Amino acid sequence: MIRKNIARFNTTTARAVFSGAMLAATLVSGSVAFAQEKVTLVWVGYGGASGEAVKKVWLEPFMKENPNIEVVYEAGVQWAKLAAMRETGNVTWDLYEGDLYATDPENYFEKIDCAVIPCDEIMQDSNRSDYTIVTRTLVNGVAYDKDAFGDNPPKTWQDFFDLEKFPGKRGVLARPTAAGTVLMGSMIGAGVPREELVPYKTEAAFGALNKLKENDSLVLFAQGPQCPQLLRDKEVVMAGHCDAGSIVAANEDGANLGFAGIRRSCSAHRWRW
Repeated sequence: MIRKNIARFNTTTARAVFSGAMLAATLVSGSVAFAQEKVTLVWVGYGGASGEAVKKVWLEPFMKENPNIEVVYEAGVQWAKLAAMRETGNVTWDLYEGDLYATDPENYFEKIDCAVIPCDEIMQDSNRSDYTIVTRTLVNGVAYDKDAFGDNPPKTWQDFFDLEKFPGKRGVLARPTAAGTVLMGSMIGAGVPREELVPYKTEAAFGALNKLKENDSLVLFAQGPQCPQLLRDKEVVMAGHCDAGSIVAANEDGANLGFAGIRRSCSAHRWRW
């Protein structure tokens, strides 16, 4: 499901998959494509440091190479909004970068056409499905306010849940597709050995999370860019399941945040159109 426009443009080896995805977002079935007509596409993503990287690395070079195509970046991935577009038929996004909340992607997105997308240039077949392509992986872990802990920062998931040793509010990512990593960190924080994490010990995980809630130390957030912002605004002293890149970007912008050197998890961002 995309908002369809008409255009044709050249792909390059360096950005073949990206360019192919953008081309797929412009094709109209049964129509004649053309090169010089002015076309505007809308890309929706998470915003924040991630969005700035997308614009700098992908969108700006692409628009420079293809001056007849304008790509507007819209921050704020909202599955509910996408679902509403599906119901009303009023589709305003061309390419969606974010998590998949549906088991029926064929009812939301266009199927990948390998005649348009250079599928053979995607490194591994596991990087794509019939409707999605993995664009990048993110390292997630525990971020913290250096000002709050000085020379004794948190180093483990146990530290994240230790309110006595490390007092203060914690931020926890509350997004359905992050449930696995949230439960993993919570189980480790509750003392479950790594080799016993699967099958999930949900009672232990929710016990650790409820302890934070009972002590008024739990702050939920739904979008990645909120993680460094909550820390910068001093609303929390730690935040779990944060993207390491967003912490680096925040520090480059003057923040004083740390990223715990613990075993972390990785997640993938996908393109859909």
